[in-house]
Amino acid sequence: MPATTPDLEQVSRLRMALMRVSRRLRQQGNVGITPSQLAVLGTLARRGSMTLGQLAEAEAVQPPSMTRIVGRLVEAGMVVRQAREEDRRSAEVTLSAGGRHAIESIRAQRNTWLMERVQSLSEDDRAELWLGVAAIEKLLEAPR
Repeated sequence: MPATTPDLEQVSRLRMALMRVSRRLRQQGNVGITPSQLAVLGTLARRGSMTLGQLAEAEAVQPPSMTRIVGRLVEAGMVVRQAREEDRRSAEVTLSAGGRHAIESIRAQRNTWLMERVQSLSEDDRAELWLGVAAIEKLLEAPR
């Protein structure tokens, strides 16, 4: 049983394991979509229509970068960009049917990849994994 007070080696192992799982998940099903583009699709799927400025803030990128990302998504038919009624200088971005299909497909592929790996674990290992997931969720809720 590991010590209850983490040491630097344990924290490093946790960080590396999380990074490796994250990287492997990102490799599943992107089909020509950059990580930045996928992040925008995910944000729009969760939050609904947003202005370019709101998207830039949500994704922590500069507005010119967001304009380029959205431009490529518009070209790919994954989002729709249109001037706002109340302020024609501002554009609103909405997920298209193609964008919704892309994000759902990528999520399904990633879930399938992870499910296959989880199913390969023993029952005891899966029980420990679910306890670990609950602890990681608490980590993410903790104040900075």
